[in-house]
Amino acid sequence: MRRNDTVGRRTPAHAAWLACAAVLTLGAPARAQDKPTAPAAAAPAIGSITITSQPTGANVRLEGGQIITGHTPLTIARGLVGPFGVEVWGPRYETWKRHIFLDGASSDSVFARLSPKHIWWAGLRSAVMPGWGQFYSERKPAGWTYISLAAASGSVLVAYQVKYRGRVRQADASYEDLQSATTPADIAAAQADYDTRVIRVDEAKHQRNVAAYVFGTVWAVNFVDAVFFFRGPRPGGLTVAGVVQPESDGVAASLALHTSF
Repeated sequence: MRRNDTVGRRTPAHAAWLACAAVLTLGAPARAQDKPTAPAAAAPAIGSITITSQPTGANVRLEGGQIITGHTPLTIARGLVGPFGVEVWGPRYETWKRHIFLDGASSDSVFARLSPKHIWWAGLRSAVMPGWGQFYSERKPAGWTYISLAAASGSVLVAYQVKYRGRVRQADASYEDLQSATTPADIAAAQADYDTRVIRVDEAKHQRNVAAYVFGTVWAVNFVDAVFFFRGPRPGGLTVAGVVQPESDGVAASLALHTSF
């Protein structure tokens, strides 16, 4: 019997198809591995603001959508956005002020160079108003003392001035009565009344002058005090500063020691 050789025999066409299938099967994993992965999303930038000063250890107040206080050097990394007012000050230094805008992404910095308070500014202020120069040099008890003394002596001066003007008007009216008197009795009575009125005018005038002298003395002593006892910035000391700042995940507190002023 004749054997059929076609069973199990591979033709050239079969071989070609098998080769193509093998190539596709082996190439698929390679193509999957070569496929680039998508880059991870970058974390959003969080801006910060750093505030420094000369001298260091100054008080800081940052006010805008919220209020933050502390002492220099102060760094706040909270992504603050919008307009803010910055105030930096220290004992016996002028207050430094600026307006800034924060975009919430940049790292910004602010440097405040504080100017010492000047003796002649204290004197000028006290020359304008008693006690003002003492408040300027941060001597509040003395400032309140001179304001109170000036107010009291000024009130007394005004009262005596009003009294003096009233008695002058009374004396003028008495003098008119004297001029209109015709009989000897009326003339004598009018003259006696006029003399009394003149004496009372002199008394009121003296009281007014004494009150003016006291008021002027208070003003002058206030000026001398503002200049003579003016206190400028002191040499460096130790400042203990505690700062509490709310954060997105809670509240952060810090304690710092600064040698300042």
